[in-house]
Amino acid sequence: FCTGVEWRWNLMDVILVLSSILELLLIAFNFDLSFIRVLRLLRILRSFRVFQLLRWASLFGNLRLMLLAIMKSAVPFMWAVMVLLTEIFLFAVLFLHGISEYLSEAGPDDPFAEDMQTYFGSMLMTLLTLFMSISGGVSWWDVIQLLIEVSLIYAFLFVFYVLVTVLAAMNIITGIFVNDAMEAARADKDLMMQLEQQGTKALMASLKSIFSEIDQDESNTITFAEFQNNIQRDEVRVIFQMLGIEVTDALAFFKVLDVDGDDGLEIEEFVMGCLRFKGNAKTIDIECHVLETKKMVAKQMSFNEMCVDKLSLIQDNLTAMRTNLGVDVGGI
Repeated sequence: FCTGVEWRWNLMDVILVLSSILELLLIAFNFDLSFIRVLRLLRILRSFRVFQLLRWASLFGNLRLMLLAIMKSAVPFMWAVMVLLTEIFLFAVLFLHGISEYLSEAGPDDPFAEDMQTYFGSMLMTLLTLFMSISGGVSWWDVIQLLIEVSLIYAFLFVFYVLVTVLAAMNIITGIFVNDAMEAARADKDLMMQLEQQGTKALMASLKSIFSEIDQDESNTITFAEFQNNIQRDEVRVIFQMLGIEVTDALAFFKVLDVDGDDGLEIEEFVMGCLRFKGNAKTIDIECHVLETKKMVAKQMSFNEMCVDKLSLIQDNLTAMRTNLGVDVGGI
């Protein structure tokens, strides 16, 4: 209960049960109802157990991946926010300094003074303006035309700020989140099993389709002639590349797939044989050598049995000769 895989869920159940018991005791002793309402809110936490169903429901695989990515990205997200806020703060100091000097020298009838007070009236407003400039909250032109009036240097700094933030910082942050999502998927065994099963099913469907196209006479069996004529087709080569298989010797590969040795490939032999070599092209060469070795061993065993039969026949003949001649010839 306390050391199993689901010990966290068990701990949450214990807390919820204890809170229910505490609620009953408080009601019995007429305690403040507002505190009791807070305890009742804890029951909502029990609804989070529905997330356990995501482990077994293959239809929610993408949702499970997103939830795992969000949880795994919490710490990188905080650091990304810190980096972004630091960058925005540095540029905000520069822009606020330039705007402040401009407003101190501007006359009361300046047409841009009011907008400058709106967008750059304080440090907080300057930070908000710069953030809205990269997040779609305000048009770039509304901000940059104010900076142009101050100085072209500030206008170029603003363009540089947008380029650095949007093209560099945002893309790096997005890449970190995507990498964390992939790491979360690889760390989750159940999700990896689902993804592996989905990939295997898709490959099996593709191989069955290729088998139907190669089997031109619709005999449910592929002969070597059919296999050799279609092995270099683009569709077949793409499927084999997805499996990591490189066919250099069609005859050897055909013999490796032909498990029962009837010079024909049935659909199960073709599909399961191709999946057996998935991701390791060297396995084909090894299987070819193993197959040749088995054939050599079979021939050697057959030769040994023939030799034993011949020797037995010679011994029988010698025994018969000894009996007829009445001479002790000796055994072999």
